[in-house]
Amino acid sequence: PDGAYLGGNHTVSGSIRYNGNYIDLNRNFPDPAAGPNPDGNSRQTETQMMMDFANAHHFSLSLNIHSGAEVVNYPWDTWSNTPADLNWWEHVCNEYSDTCQLNGNSNYFTDFNNGITNGFDWYEVDGGRQDYSNYFNHSREFTLELSNNKTPNPSSLPYYWNANISSLYNFIQQSLFGLRGIVTDSISGQPLKAFIEVLNHDIDSSQVFSTLPIGNYHRYLYQGNYQIKFSKTGYHSKTINTSILNNSTTTNDIQLVPINFVSINEIIKEKNIYQSIDILGKNKNSK
Repeated sequence: PDGAYLGGNHTVSGSIRYNGNYIDLNRNFPDPAAGPNPDGNSRQTETQMMMDFANAHHFSLSLNIHSGAEVVNYPWDTWSNTPADLNWWEHVCNEYSDTCQLNGNSNYFTDFNNGITNGFDWYEVDGGRQDYSNYFNHSREFTLELSNNKTPNPSSLPYYWNANISSLYNFIQQSLFGLRGIVTDSISGQPLKAFIEVLNHDIDSSQVFSTLPIGNYHRYLYQGNYQIKFSKTGYHSKTINTSILNNSTTTNDIQLVPINFVSINEIIKEKNIYQSIDILGKNKNSK
């Protein structure tokens, strides 16, 4: 607010991207490559509040909205590493871009590679919220650049709304797709916070967690066949094979067995062993 309303409480004329301390908040987040204070400044109150908000709500899918270009910018911004889910990112971003082109003017949303770009290929950003969300919160977040004009004329806002609303609906709907389910304790049925890894696939913190209080998990994946491993301290891990289709939902509820759990079969087996030993002991003199 300090930057947006620098010119007064009733105008965005003369707005800047910095806060009242003249710090760019979108360079102030912890960064996978550049560390906890990538801009050399202390953590700003606004930044910490956004981090606290994200930690409290465990977003699985998100975007942050900017202007200055007309493009969907997907991870990573801070380094040239290829994201684990490059195919999925390109699929989702192309869906957004294509729908904008369909609903906007003929030249709308055609920047870069037909309306999408990898962030680092465009230019390096250290300390941005996009990479913070993806790396530290295990979310899936991209940066949406709505307009080549940093501060579009208010009269043009209905146009941008109409050009983007279907794309936004499509992106929200993506939260229902991919692999999802609930992880619970196999004995008590209590929900668990489990670590979920796509074997031979996940890199750079692309793994996800199931979240409490429900134990639900969401793993967005491009269509194909995958091995998914579920693990938690104190439990036997479990690996499943699953097939994913784009824009479709695959549901797998997972039960993890506590390591200290003794099954009824194990009790029977142990009882039979003791009975055999007892019989042998009683008949030790027999031939």
